Amino acid sequence: LRLHTRRRGWNDRQRQMMRAADAHHLLRLGILGALLVALILGFTWARSHVLERQRENSAEGLLKRLLAAETEQIPGIVREIDGQRSWADPLLQTALLQSQTDGDLQRQVRLSLALLPVDPGRSGFLAEALLDAEPRETIVIRDALKASRQLKAEPFWEIVEDVTVSRTRRLR
Repeated sequence: LRLHTRRRGWNDRQRQMMRAADAHHLLRLGILGALLVALILGFTWARSHVLERQRENSAEGLLKRLLAAETEQIPGIVREIDGQRSWADPLLQTALLQSQTDGDLQRQVRLSLALLPVDPGRSGFLAEALLDAEPRETIVIRDALKASRQLKAEPFWEIVEDVTVSRTRRLR
C-alpha cells in the first residue's frame, strides 16, 4: 500500500491506519520467520538423530561381523571400525568385558585386535595369545602388533629359552 500512495497526502486517520497495518504485517512476518526457524531446527535435529542412529547401527553391524568373521577377514573389519571409533569403541569395550566374564578367549582376541589401535594396553594380552594361537591367528595377531609398534621380541626370547615352558608353546 505504501508504494501506491503518497505519504504527504495522508490525514491523521490514514496515518493511524497505516501504523496499524505496519504492526499487523510485521507481526505476521515475525510469526512466519519464527515458524521457519522452528521448522529448520526441527529438520536439522531429525536429520542428525537419524544419522546418529545409522552410525550406531553400522557400529553394531561391524561388531557382529568381527565376531563372526574368518580370521583372515579381521584386519579389514578393524580398518572399517577405524572410521567409526566413537560409536564402535563403547560397544567393543562392553563386549570385551562380557567375554572376559564368560572366559571366551576367542572373542577376547578378536575384540582386542579391534581395540588395539586405540588401546595399546591390549598388546600384552595379544602377545600372550600369540603363543597359544593357531597358525592363521598367529599371522593376524603378529601383523596387528607389528602395525601398532607393540611387538617386542624380548619377552618371546625369554619363553624360548625357558625350559620349564612347554615345548609347543616355545616353538610357536
